[in-house]
Amino acid sequence: MNNTNFDKYHPEIDNWFNFYFKESNLKSDCLIVVLSPSTGFMLKNYDLMHDALYISEKTNSYYTFSIDILSDVISNFLNDLDKTVVVYVGSSKSGFGAINLGRMQPKLNKLQKSFSLSFSPVTRVYPL
Repeated sequence: MNNTNFDKYHPEIDNWFNFYFKESNLKSDCLIVVLSPSTGFMLKNYDLMHDALYISEKTNSYYTFSIDILSDVISNFLNDLDKTVVVYVGSSKSGFGAINLGRMQPKLNKLQKSFSLSFSPVTRVYPL
């Protein structure tokens, strides 16, 4: 499944973010969410051996614009997939987003573990 339409979770989310879902041949309870620091999808051509959701911003906000709505969309997507573990991956500006989404995510009912893997995160995004 690719180029999944996420507007069923929020009517405007596809206006703010690009999504690409890649289903793995191996079955696991983990979803890897890869946030891209650029317009393309970082790590898309690698086999992460888990289902992966790739996200890139349409606005350059360092993943601060509507992060609460993005968190809710990912939460609903995780529930639909019956995943119990999520790993957020990002670098530079998307590393900041991975940290924020990782700390927001534990509010799910099925989710047991949430991790953030952040490489060289930008942590000073004033005034964003």
